[in-house]
Amino acid sequence: MPDTLFCKQTKTRHKQKQFLIQIVLILFMAAGIVHAQVAPQLTSISPRAAQRGQTIEITLAGKNVNENAEIWFSKTGIKAEIKQKSPAATVRFNGSGISGNIPNDPRLVLSFEIAPDAPLGNHQIRLITPNGVSNPQNFIVGNLPEIKEQEPNTTPTEANMLELPVTVNGTVSSIDDVDMYRFKLRKGARLICDINAQRMGSPLDSYIELFDPSGTEVVKSGDGNGLDSFIDYTTQQEGEYTLYLRDIRFQGGGNYLYRLSIGELPYLQSVFPLGGKRGAANNVNVAGANLGSVNAIQLDISPDASLGIRELRVSTPNGLETNPYPFAIGEFNEANETEPNDALTKENKIGTPITVNGKIEKAGDVDRYSIKVEKGTSFVFEVKSREFRSKLDPVLTIYSHKKGEAEGSVEEQVLRVNDDASGVDAIVAFTFPEAGDYGISVRDLNSAGGAGYPYRLTIRPLNPGFRLNVSADNPRISRGGTLMLTVSAARVDGFNGALRFYSPDLPKGFVVSPTILYAGQNQALLTITATADA
Repeated sequence: MPDTLFCKQTKTRHKQKQFLIQIVLILFMAAGIVHAQVAPQLTSISPRAAQRGQTIEITLAGKNVNENAEIWFSKTGIKAEIKQKSPAATVRFNGSGISGNIPNDPRLVLSFEIAPDAPLGNHQIRLITPNGVSNPQNFIVGNLPEIKEQEPNTTPTEANMLELPVTVNGTVSSIDDVDMYRFKLRKGARLICDINAQRMGSPLDSYIELFDPSGTEVVKSGDGNGLDSFIDYTTQQEGEYTLYLRDIRFQGGGNYLYRLSIGELPYLQSVFPLGGKRGAANNVNVAGANLGSVNAIQLDISPDASLGIRELRVSTPNGLETNPYPFAIGEFNEANETEPNDALTKENKIGTPITVNGKIEKAGDVDRYSIKVEKGTSFVFEVKSREFRSKLDPVLTIYSHKKGEAEGSVEEQVLRVNDDASGVDAIVAFTFPEAGDYGISVRDLNSAGGAGYPYRLTIRPLNPGFRLNVSADNPRISRGGTLMLTVSAARVDGFNGALRFYSPDLPKGFVVSPTILYAGQNQALLTITATADA
């Protein structure tokens, strides 16, 4: 079953809106216009992860599940087969006239065959039955051996002994729970400890400390990847090391799950440029831990490659893959910032439309660019940083040039400034009042800078349109019933036209309410009614 079955957000322009609305309603039909039955519901999956190339048994718990269901995955690489429905307890009485059942969550035992080249990361699984489609459960495919934390392990003497590299699946089960692990390392080993908790939806706010063979704390981490802890440490001596892990707020519970990937792991810490134009060859520099001789990648991006963010990984000769790093596929010409360009007299001259890959290399650095425009030209200027794991909080300034007080000097005349139009990223839409040369500058809001402050500056024409989002995951409707959907429109680049929702392709017996989203409105209710004989 294709991934698009459960896609709920679509982007379109004026000429595409009829097609888009049909997609919304076809989605509804595919996802479950059914009779008055109870849809399957998944409550848990165990285990939650496995190493690729393995065949394992998985237990799915839920309600209204049965062994005749079809299994759907959001990605390729896993073959699944339902082996059995776990036996359930029953109740009986002597005599007649009384029947009963024991409330429980039925369980399905599945066999997962994970391909050696299965995509790493999160895979969603759903069950599809005649009564509807279940909610998703997440299953993670990793490239390291997977083990489960063994309690008790709250003291150094109880610490779980690990054979590196490995991924440990653990739980901080109470407010006073501490998990400890021991492992041996050679001198000069570059150790990576990567906690994945918040990134997979766990409430755990992790905190870790690393102790050397003498019991001395050598490094600690509260935040690394967002709220997930991360350690990159090169050992100074050979011996047995200990890792201490807890919630930084001393919280805990059965849902405070984490995945600890640990060892001399290859790890990408920077990629530059941050993206490339489709249909072009690109040279990309990479840096990180345990990458061996890998420091550059040559990429060929096909002309029909999908626009947007992709995950870039490097596979090292030892068979291990790095963490994913975001890499953008763009539609405009690409350029890299050239230093020095922090003075008005040293602006990088660029054409338009364009995407520039830049970096605020040091504290106080300002990157400046110059473009030539005609009178009345309108552009959108957008600086993206956080989706590329950059520390930059960008301030974007559009300015003109004017004569300074000193003879031959030039000063900037600020026309527009923005630092937080989209989260921390900056966006400015501007129409130039006169023809001429204009400047664009990018800096950090707090005047910070360094290797971890890259960005992508895109300058493009306005392209008015909208994005639609439907408030439904697996919508269902009974015969004689009515389903109400909330449709939200995010208007883009000044589009303020009316939108009409309809579908000419619904089966007989289903009626869609005539719905119009008028100018200035961003949300509408759409109803679908099924007749009694639908």
